[in-house]
Amino acid sequence: MQNVEGSVQDGDLRADVRELSRHMSILDHRLDGVDHRLDGVDRRLDGVDHRLGAVEQRLAGVEATLALVATRADLHAAMAGMHQALNAQTWKIVGFGAALLGGAFALARYL
Repeated sequence: MQNVEGSVQDGDLRADVRELSRHMSILDHRLDGVDHRLDGVDRRLDGVDHRLGAVEQRLAGVEATLALVATRADLHAAMAGMHQALNAQTWKIVGFGAALLGGAFALARYL
């Protein structure tokens, strides 16, 4: 009776090994597909890294340019200063012209 039980157990064990081997080959096949897809992801990631480097370089250029660009408040302050300087210069010219005209009138009248 022991031989019969032993051969039944050996048969069950062999069937289990075959079943396990079949499952392992299915898993190996699926893992090959995953490896292939991961290779594609790696290639795309390299492209993204390259484009990200280009974007970072462009951003650095924009930041450098932005530091040199005057803001609207800076332009407003500069225009206000220029307006004050032009106003002062205009009154100096008007005053000088009035003095010159007065001097010419006095010379013409009293000489």
